[in-house]
Amino acid sequence: MAEDRASNEYWSQVICMAGMLHDIGHGPWSHTFETLNLPQDFSSVISKLSGGVRRYFDDLLSRKQSLMHEDISVLYISQILRTSKPRAPCPTPGNTSWR
Repeated sequence: MAEDRASNEYWSQVICMAGMLHDIGHGPWSHTFETLNLPQDFSSVISKLSGGVRRYFDDLLSRKQSLMHEDISVLYISQILRTSKPRAPCPTPGNTSWR
């Protein structure tokens, strides 16, 4: 567990969101949709990323790889984290303050 309380709370929220939203990037018909090779342009979203996540997406784009649903989920979650304000903690056993 992180020693820094703010960091601990942040990563607790990230893990909670990842569990709830890990498949949010699926298109219609689940994995079948990924094989359609449709044009993708996430450049405006990727341009707002930084650090290792930005390097990951830059690498995918430099190799002209299509984004898979897991990648798109990361973009959605990044956007949510960037634009949301902290709220009540995610529900955990014994923590009912989120209700």
